[in-house]
Amino acid sequence: GDHRDLHSFPTRRSSDLEFIYYFTLNELFGNKIDEGVQRFERDNTGFKESIIWNMLFDFQKEAVLYAIQKINKYNGCIIADSVGLGKTFEALAVIKYFSDRQDNILVLTPAKLYNNWDSYRDNDYGDNPLADDNIRYKVLCHTDLSRYSGTSRSGIDLERFDWSRFDLIVIDESHNFRNRTEKEEGETRYQRLLETVVKKRNRTKVLLLSATPVNNRFNDLKNQLR
Repeated sequence: GDHRDLHSFPTRRSSDLEFIYYFTLNELFGNKIDEGVQRFERDNTGFKESIIWNMLFDFQKEAVLYAIQKINKYNGCIIADSVGLGKTFEALAVIKYFSDRQDNILVLTPAKLYNNWDSYRDNDYGDNPLADDNIRYKVLCHTDLSRYSGTSRSGIDLERFDWSRFDLIVIDESHNFRNRTEKEEGETRYQRLLETVVKKRNRTKVLLLSATPVNNRFNDLKNQLR
């Protein structure tokens, strides 16, 4: 219409505009999230009965549902919840889903968080609340990507280790891989992650976990997406 019509609208308070925004979202999407969770639970009976799924709050179940959908569709997803919202447990639920499909799963974690991830993996620990879920995955540290010999903290021989055998890679604190600077001789952890871990297998899926996927520049996010 005539651009002058724009000036005929009365001035709206920000609260009115906010209401219109959320009303529009509700009309467009309604209860699709809740319906999606219910359908997901119905179609995955065994997963629904797992300890980890039933430990989650509803908002975490929604995050897990969407993460699984995105991973299946795009082979990758970033969970970027803030600190304290339970990214680890959301990721463990995603891992449980794919481990039940017999996928080989690797978690890459900063060394300071290794024991945390290892404690949920090992069924021999009496204080592991998820022991009966039998969530199957291997754990290595980010720094292991820079090592070509020796053993990992879990006793893996890094010289013989086949990095390319995994169907799903979970990278905790993935913002550590935001720097794409490459070496002419040798390779950075970023290069090895891409070339040896991710690209060697045709359909490797990736789940990134980071409360701060953008630290300084949007290149931080771009490199993680890459």
